[in-house]
Amino acid sequence: MTTETYTLEQFIADLDRITRREQPAAAITEEISPLLARLVKNPESIAAQYRRRVGEVRVFYDVTPEAVEVLAIVTKAEAARWLAEHGTPGAPGSAG
Repeated sequence: MTTETYTLEQFIADLDRITRREQPAAAITEEISPLLARLVKNPESIAAQYRRRVGEVRVFYDVTPEAVEVLAIVTKAEAARWLAEHGTPGAPGSAG
């Protein structure tokens, strides 16, 4: 089974299509959230020049119907401690 890679270009086209419709911001966010999750599964979707310094940094975020909230930006070395203190047990990518 092969899965088509979702590209940044496809995400931008979808984002443009979704935001052109007249709908509440919460509905837009709800529709975009799974597309963003799909996009970040493909690290190659972000140009190398924007990924260079990410190797030692971790960004923790939460997606709500209203917004994407950045919870923390920590070094790779601090990530496990941050998750243990602030992560949600059982959530995808969590420590618990």
